[in-house]
Amino acid sequence: MGDPLAVYTLSIGSEYVLPEVQPRADLHYICFTDRDHAAPNGWTLRRIAPLLPEDLFRSSRDPKARPHRWLGDYARSLYLDSTVHLKKDPLALWDHLMPRDEVVFGALYHSFRDTVLDEFNAVIEERLDFHKTVRAQMAAYRAHHPEALTARPVWGGMLARRHMDAGCVHAMEVWFASILRHSRRDQLSLPLALSHLSPGQTHILSADLRETEFHKWPVTSQEKPPGYRVADESLSAKFGKPLMSKRIKKLQNSLRKRGLLPGQSGAGTPRARAASVAFGHDAQLDLHFAEDVSTRKRVYVSDQKRLELYKDGVSHRRAWILGDYRVPHDLVGAGDVVVDVGANIGELGLWVEAQGGRYIAFEPDPVAFKALQNNTPDADLYDVALSDSNGTAEFYLNTAEADSSLFKPSEAHGSITVRKVTLDSFFEEVGAPEAIRLLKVEAEGMEPEVLAGALATLQKVEYVAVDAGPERGGDNTVPAVLNCLMGLGFEVVNCYLVRGTFLLRRQGV
Repeated sequence: MGDPLAVYTLSIGSEYVLPEVQPRADLHYICFTDRDHAAPNGWTLRRIAPLLPEDLFRSSRDPKARPHRWLGDYARSLYLDSTVHLKKDPLALWDHLMPRDEVVFGALYHSFRDTVLDEFNAVIEERLDFHKTVRAQMAAYRAHHPEALTARPVWGGMLARRHMDAGCVHAMEVWFASILRHSRRDQLSLPLALSHLSPGQTHILSADLRETEFHKWPVTSQEKPPGYRVADESLSAKFGKPLMSKRIKKLQNSLRKRGLLPGQSGAGTPRARAASVAFGHDAQLDLHFAEDVSTRKRVYVSDQKRLELYKDGVSHRRAWILGDYRVPHDLVGAGDVVVDVGANIGELGLWVEAQGGRYIAFEPDPVAFKALQNNTPDADLYDVALSDSNGTAEFYLNTAEADSSLFKPSEAHGSITVRKVTLDSFFEEVGAPEAIRLLKVEAEGMEPEVLAGALATLQKVEYVAVDAGPERGGDNTVPAVLNCLMGLGFEVVNCYLVRGTFLLRRQGV
């Protein structure tokens, strides 16, 4: 047959009992798995390595959400959860869910919940994911996609797709990005992903999920292995983004009342002391600073409000930066080269300097760049913007929040014209290092463009730390970033899903 249907399921983290099937020329059964099965029972086993070894649940969502990445040799697919039993030929179910050629996604509405908000409440009440993660996703939807909360939830147990259709590919990439960024419970984000398709491209039916003429669910209670538990989010208390706007204001007011925030003082005169750290303002440089009381090491900041980041000390902030990017403290040694794209004030450079490494940093924000120059005066520093082309560009400023970018942030306070270059062409101009131990990219939504302009440089890179969080108009850049880097031979070794930061290593390193 010229267009066989791929019926597929997943068995990642444990060996599920696969039902007996009879493959045909027009019907192929495929099970994606990370282990050997004693009884394939007619299924073709395709071995895969989990994308996130410490998070098997989200790893299993990759083939589920993105069949275009895994079933490129097929045009049609029918995904089945391991607890779904088909009562009829899969082709009959396909015809039921996909009645017209223009339909690229077919499924059933959830029959237990009326709205996605109901699904959120169920996830919280039944403790199906961490409350902090789920509530953060709810808050994001309220702010950016309120219509998604009132949409009807779509059941993820049976999904029919013409998965190579360009529109379907885009919607499924959006879906997977949401799963990585927010809750692992994929039904929370599926309706929002489907909103990227036109109404005629989807065919979603109302039915009792427990049983229809085509299926029965659940046929067995498959116990999930321990590996399906997400990484312990208690780490977020230590390494998560510590500053929300309300907390900033509250702490600022508290410090100001106690006389701990710096006022106009003489050059270099510390005015505030809190345990191991002192705060001050250098009138000559017109920069605020935090100073380690024991070592007298100063860190200049780009805006007074960012002194709050140092309330627990300079060394604590440095450890926080490494944890935020999941970078091991001993990753860099003497002589190693670190390239920092979006360096801001050079906090990563303080660590590189302490390790004896060479620090090359890029930061177009003029105030942040001035702090960077004073924090890492011996480094190679450049006030240019990196992207996927050369020329000049408008650079939008949001210095106080460290959100300045070529992509206009929601609260820009102005803009400047900057030189824009690719990393590849820049190193052709000034000379490239022979090897780069770590490339860090935080371009406030422009990460895909930075990587696209660094394809030659990336061949010399051993590790990449990247922030792919929602800085692109509320959207994250996870799919584009991971697709690019994994296509170049990198693998994910650690991540912080709440923030959207990933640490990747070139395979073989």
